[in-house]
Amino acid sequence: MNNSNTLTRPAHIEPRLFTGRWSLCLIGLLTVWAGVWISQQPWWRVSVLHWAALVQWGSSHLPRVTENSSYLWILCPTVLMLAWCMSLLLLYRQPPDWLRLPIGLVFLFLQVSYLAFRLFATLRFDDWLDSVVSVLFFVSEVFTHLRIALGNLSLLRLTDRSPQADESARLVQAGEYLPTVDVFVPTYSEPVEMLRRTIIGCQAMDYPNKQI
Repeated sequence: MNNSNTLTRPAHIEPRLFTGRWSLCLIGLLTVWAGVWISQQPWWRVSVLHWAALVQWGSSHLPRVTENSSYLWILCPTVLMLAWCMSLLLLYRQPPDWLRLPIGLVFLFLQVSYLAFRLFATLRFDDWLDSVVSVLFFVSEVFTHLRIALGNLSLLRLTDRSPQADESARLVQAGEYLPTVDVFVPTYSEPVEMLRRTIIGCQAMDYPNKQI
């Protein structure tokens, strides 16, 4: 059976109900209708009043950050932190472990103070664009400080594994302990000669308990 006609026959394409321009017009009309309907709802008027109160609150707190603010007052936390760090370096050759908790608490206090300052004194709500940019930038700072705080939390308690590492190194050098070593050779479109030399170099490693 010859099915060449059925295989080469073009598929029937149904005509679209709306072209691109008509679709844009329809979407525009629906958007306008939705905006008019939302503006007539009682909760929209309440939200507008809340927005006006938020703008007034932002305007009342924003003048705290002006050109009249002295640089000494702005840089005061940084100067105090640097002075504290230099004092610790002068007092201790290697700071003791009990200092980790107070230093972590001081860093956490400074982070919370900075975020509170950003929240209550620097956000702008003059219009929608300023509000979106200001809030998004503040949220990104919150996530950054949260990651820093989690990192400081992980450094509050450290375990010194130097004795175990030294003992394991001594056993390996003495031949009493030979851990298994797996050698992976990642490759992607490298020349065959380069890959061959790499594998030969891995096989020539002087270590008995290895797998390539």
